[in-house]
Amino acid sequence: MKKTLYLVALVFIFSCGISKNVNSDPYVGNYNMTILDVDQIGDIFLELSISKTNNGYESSFNFPEGEESIEVISSRVNDGFFEIESTYQQYELFMELEINKNKLTGTFMGMFDIEGKRVK
Repeated sequence: MKKTLYLVALVFIFSCGISKNVNSDPYVGNYNMTILDVDQIGDIFLELSISKTNNGYESSFNFPEGEESIEVISSRVNDGFFEIESTYQQYELFMELEINKNKLTGTFMGMFDIEGKRVK
């Protein structure tokens, strides 16, 4: 009986450890974000997806209305900020994001504020 209890306890401990490691990356996930008060446009709504590969991070953007896509050139973490370089209609774009649990904040092109939240 003692061996059975030890075995059950051991399996429980390992299963908790495995599930904790799966969710340990704070950046990976899907987000709804808004770039606020862009000149002559207003607010821009985007859906952001971040994943991690063997080569680092990958990200992609979608417009909720299904408009043109934004080509992502690079995604990386630098000094605690998630940086994304991309192009849209031949313009080079840069975003610096701070992701804290389910909240996303940052800047677009160093001029416009970004707010967002993780989608469950």
